[in-house]
Amino acid sequence: MNHFKKLCYLFIVVIISYIGSMIAFSHQADASTFTDQTFSEYAYQVESQMSDYLTYQDEYYTNMTGLINTKLSTNYTTTDLKNAVNNELQFNILEITPEVYDQDPFIEVSDVYSSLNRLTSLYQDMTVTYDLQGDHFIQNMGNFNLEVMTIKQFVANRQDIEGKYDAIIFTTGDYTPKNVEECPKWESYCDPYLDTTDNLNDLTVLKANQLIEQYMNKGVPVFIHSNAFNYPDSILYEKLKGSDLTYGNVFEVSYNNTDDLYQDVLAYMAYIQINNMKPEFELTKQPVDYLLDSTKTYNQGDLVEFEVNLTNYSQAKLSFYIDFTGDYTFSNDERIYSSDIVNGTNSFSFYVPELYSGVFDWKVMIEHNGVTATKSGLIKFGGHTKEIKVLNVVSSMVEYRNNLLEDEFVDAYFNNNGEYKITVESCTIKEFSKNSKNESKHPCSHYRIMDEYDVILLGQDIFDDHPNRQVFNSIQQKIDEGKPIIFTSAMTRGHKFWLDYFSGFLFTNFQIHFSESSENVNNLEIVNYNSYSSYPFNINSEELLIPSDLNYSYNEQYQLDLEDPNLIPLMNMYNKELNRKDQFDSYNNIYYAKRNNLTFLNIGNNSYRMYKDIEHKLLANAIVNTYLTTEKQIPEVVVEETLNINVTNTFENALINETDAINFNFTPTTTNTNTTYQYKVFVNEQQVEEGTSLGNEQQTITLNQLANPTANSVDSVYVRVVVSDEEQKNESVYGFNLFVADIDDYFEMNRNLDSTPHQFKDYIQVNNTKIIDYDFNVKALDFSNIASQEQLPTEIILKNISFKEQFPVGIEITSIPSGFTKTGDYLTGTTIEHTFNDIQLILINGEYIVLNPDYKFDISFRALETNTFTLNQSTLRFNAIQNQTVSQSFNHINFEASKTISSHTIIDHYTDYLFVPYNSSIDMSSLFTVDQDVVLKDIYYNLGTVLNSYNNQTPFEINDRMLYSKAIGEQIVEITFVDVFGYQVTKQIPIYTYETISELSIYDIGLNLLETKSLTINMNPILSLNNLTYSVKDPTVVDLYSDNGQLYVTGLKEGKTSVTISGYNKEGKLIESTASITVNNPTYLSVSPDITTLYVSQQFSDYQVTCNYTGDYRIEFRSLNQSVATITQSTGIVSALAPGSATIEIELYDQATNVLVEKISTVIIVKDVINDQSGFTQNEYEFKTTESVTLEDLVKVEPSTIEDEVILEFNVIDSDQVVLFDQTQGIITPLKAGTIQLEVILSHYDEHLNLLNTVSDSVQIVFVTPTDPINDDGEKY
Repeated sequence: MNHFKKLCYLFIVVIISYIGSMIAFSHQADASTFTDQTFSEYAYQVESQMSDYLTYQDEYYTNMTGLINTKLSTNYTTTDLKNAVNNELQFNILEITPEVYDQDPFIEVSDVYSSLNRLTSLYQDMTVTYDLQGDHFIQNMGNFNLEVMTIKQFVANRQDIEGKYDAIIFTTGDYTPKNVEECPKWESYCDPYLDTTDNLNDLTVLKANQLIEQYMNKGVPVFIHSNAFNYPDSILYEKLKGSDLTYGNVFEVSYNNTDDLYQDVLAYMAYIQINNMKPEFELTKQPVDYLLDSTKTYNQGDLVEFEVNLTNYSQAKLSFYIDFTGDYTFSNDERIYSSDIVNGTNSFSFYVPELYSGVFDWKVMIEHNGVTATKSGLIKFGGHTKEIKVLNVVSSMVEYRNNLLEDEFVDAYFNNNGEYKITVESCTIKEFSKNSKNESKHPCSHYRIMDEYDVILLGQDIFDDHPNRQVFNSIQQKIDEGKPIIFTSAMTRGHKFWLDYFSGFLFTNFQIHFSESSENVNNLEIVNYNSYSSYPFNINSEELLIPSDLNYSYNEQYQLDLEDPNLIPLMNMYNKELNRKDQFDSYNNIYYAKRNNLTFLNIGNNSYRMYKDIEHKLLANAIVNTYLTTEKQIPEVVVEETLNINVTNTFENALINETDAINFNFTPTTTNTNTTYQYKVFVNEQQVEEGTSLGNEQQTITLNQLANPTANSVDSVYVRVVVSDEEQKNESVYGFNLFVADIDDYFEMNRNLDSTPHQFKDYIQVNNTKIIDYDFNVKALDFSNIASQEQLPTEIILKNISFKEQFPVGIEITSIPSGFTKTGDYLTGTTIEHTFNDIQLILINGEYIVLNPDYKFDISFRALETNTFTLNQSTLRFNAIQNQTVSQSFNHINFEASKTISSHTIIDHYTDYLFVPYNSSIDMSSLFTVDQDVVLKDIYYNLGTVLNSYNNQTPFEINDRMLYSKAIGEQIVEITFVDVFGYQVTKQIPIYTYETISELSIYDIGLNLLETKSLTINMNPILSLNNLTYSVKDPTVVDLYSDNGQLYVTGLKEGKTSVTISGYNKEGKLIESTASITVNNPTYLSVSPDITTLYVSQQFSDYQVTCNYTGDYRIEFRSLNQSVATITQSTGIVSALAPGSATIEIELYDQATNVLVEKISTVIIVKDVINDQSGFTQNEYEFKTTESVTLEDLVKVEPSTIEDEVILEFNVIDSDQVVLFDQTQGIITPLKAGTIQLEVILSHYDEHLNLLNTVSDSVQIVFVTPTDPINDDGEKY
């Protein structure tokens, strides 16, 4: 797969995986600005992430499967998608909408168009640009076509839709079944344009049954938006609601028409592909369509030929129909040819029979397993013609005006139309209504006149009158006999008896009074294309603009009965200038329609205006076709026997190997399956085989040893098959060139392991992941020496490219590329396999080359054991020319797996240190052994840090691997081991060299904090401290140091620790002794009291502090909550600031060392004192003389947090004897109305009854007499 194909798959993954990004972009810019370049730029940004296109191909199918299953609640797998389509197909979708056409007659009403058009364009561009024709599923995503119909258009459409569409979609909108409202009959004027856009948006039962029988029952996908079921009284609801539960191919979907529908439409497109069962075929030969060229006529005896190419099935059933009766249906009687056909080209032909000239619908239908596909067209047959006599029943005024016919147009369109001469004779309605059978007296009487004419035209101004019932009966009798009759528009707005009597033939009995539309209609719309609008005058090519004075009527007393399958709406009227128009409303806006032998043509509304040019043409078409409908018979058609050679496995310009044999299949296809045919096979004009075959019987010819080319060359061979009947009247020849080549080498292949070389071997690390890089390059095949290069195939396809790698036991595979498979394990051996996509070699200038020939991938593994491994079973196996199986091998790989160096792979032959007696030496290679599974590259010996030395001398020196002691001391020796991979381990060995001793001891001691004592050491012989090592276990408890050859300790904190001293004996063994050291911390301080209570603003200076410290010292005080209380640092005077508590710390410091020796604490509690805010709660009180007052309730204490006792003393100043004062209870009782003065003293005492503060306050109290509710005059008394 070349680079561009990779990029394409990434494009498509972007569509599915990042559809949200696409939608977000389209919100920022118009959808039309989201061009292919935008996709290209985005894909280019992420292109660097691609390692293998298969990753994106698989991701595409995974995402697409997820999308379908999410949107449609299906359960497809990626395999279902990949295997769903095996050839190129075309898909036609019908979208049905309740919307009406706006300015644009297509895009505006379509939910699907924008998304479908965008997606198909993108897929088409990718398929062509990036050569993805081999992936049919993706290729076919660009082969979707959309046809849009409004629901009224669909209901009025009478074309055969069976097999025409691959899916039908009902989109959003208002599917109201509501009919139009009647205009009151007493109204002189109604809305001049009847807007029916929001009415009658429902199916007919006729169309609903057609959908069920021809689509749902046959498995064709139908997607119905939930809006279609909003009206329980609708036919849509009645006939189709719940069909998604009945049929697996029907889906009720839901979305907003404002949504971006890329994902929904993409899911529909994919589902349609997966479930496509319709036969796919094309007409490679067919007659000229009348609508494309109305001058082309096939006359009696002419041969009409068809070629049908069936592409997606091996066989099917073909049926060919011609609608000879002109009823828009294809009956079994009109099937003139039927035959089994096979995959490939099939042909049939027939001779134009004897018949009347005219335009006929034809249909080719292909059926496979009950599912049909159709193609249709119009063909003009030339045959018999005749003069058609028309009786035009009109009013006397119209007859006087020459039946409203212009002589110029009558001559051009009636007398000289090239086919049928039309003679129009008139009869007044007055004469026509006569009940007499007397020809001489009443030659125009309805009893006899109609038999003399081929067509009856009920013309202008006759419908305002009410003829007698015998007239109606005569007309109906002729209708029943099949007489062609044409009604004009005035019938629908004339006397009600006309409509009452004849409405059932064309219209429903539902009558609504509508007013005339004046000039609000200006255009015609062809609803159903057939001969009525195209023969003898092709109105389809006319500008159907109605002149302002054209005779017409509109919105009168009728509605068409669209449930009638025999009723065919032909043309509607509408106003093209309106923004919303419903030109396909054939219920109400009909202009031209037919039913069996009856035709309705909406002309002649104004009896004072002559028919216009187009009205003459339409009238001529109506007369001719109404007549032919009743005269057309199904003729006998002679089908010509045909003989073709159909080939299912062509070898045209095929390239094969010299050793290949080809099995060539061919079938003599014919309409006569019982005929025996002879065939002969030639190779380069030499006959190699002959035989016989029945018609449509497949034959297989095996051809081998066709040529013997030299190496890397090709020979051309021509094969020819001749088939003929026994009389050799019919003969068919098929021939083809093929090329026989000698090719045996296709790839340059290499694989590489990133190993470490050492002494002519390759090494990898055990348990370390390694990568084998695989690279195979497609060689260019040089055929430049071949003279006939232009006949060579344009490409060679290498198929089924299968990679296989076998790893031996002991190898664990840790990673393989996406899409690769793994079997086995490290215990039994592992096999890795993968099949690559086909590779296309393109012929350019005599060479077959690949645009991007280099294929790379890698496999990760690790060796789980040390061993020697050989990888010699890595191959590419593929099918080359004509499926020749070729196998090529990758290069062999040999390597040894070994361990890396580590501390665990080195065994030490010493303990924690090494002792070397003074003035001796040692071989350092004897200090270790390396694991045999480690391959060493180098060992390095170096001196490290000097740990201890005497007189700053370096204790050791190294020569090669020998270590020599030169001076007393300790030093690190570094030994570095380096393996073949460059990993290294350095051993740091402390090595000591001292004078030796035989005995060593030290004694336990105790001391106080900050006290210093010497340690007593006994050793034999007595050496200086330079030959000893010493250490303290916990240096935070004591400080250990030496001075003048003596060891000392100083107590730093209370606790226990130990001191160890050590030396070495003559054998290098460590001799050591340990002493226990105890540091004591005596208590020196005490304070009284422990807790002190103060009140705000009080001071305290009576702390009693006792100190037993023997050295020089100082004492300091500090408060831990200075917002409550402060204390002087040196004197210890406390000041109370605010309520609360504060901890007071007292610290003892050694004066000489400034070391904190001891710390104790006490607590200060501070309380509040009453303040001046205490007193009466109000400035004055008023009470009724009927109530007593408790004085304590009138007083407040501030602050409210006061906990101690506060004593209240009251004094009443009452000169007028207003109250009685109970001093014991603190209650005053009023005796009369009046005013007193009340004083209070608040006294705050502490818990020892010491007075803390006094506050006094006074207030005036007024006593009033209650108001008498009966005699209240608003004044106090």
